[in-house]
Amino acid sequence: MSIALFGVSLFLLGGRLEQRAEEYRKCYLALKAIYHSSNTEDEKMLEYEQEIAKYPNHAPIDYDLMIFETHSRGQKLWNEEGEIKQTSQIEKRAKRQNLKAFVGRLLAIILPGILFCTSYMLSVPFADTAEGKSELEADVDGD
Repeated sequence: MSIALFGVSLFLLGGRLEQRAEEYRKCYLALKAIYHSSNTEDEKMLEYEQEIAKYPNHAPIDYDLMIFETHSRGQKLWNEEGEIKQTSQIEKRAKRQNLKAFVGRLLAIILPGILFCTSYMLSVPFADTAEGKSELEADVDGD
């Protein structure tokens, strides 16, 4: 039962992730069209604000994770102001987020097994036999 529940939850989670990925893709394509349009900068900004309001945004930690992972690979990031440096604060937040993700995945793997074992142990009868031993003790003694 717990394995079936685990499978269903993975299936449902996968569907939601696919839907979010499609929403991000649509947003990217809409913003790309605005960027490459021949409109004035003011018109582009107005279109941008209208379009970006239609889609979900990334979590604030995503920016820190991107900087941390890029620097971890030995690469550099640049924006219009110059090179983006990794600060100790960004590194700390990114490592904390990675640890949370690791613990979450670990629990997702281990928790169904623990629940299954617990439900199995609770379903084993502990009624006394005629000799005063529980059924489990009688099985161990070979009676």
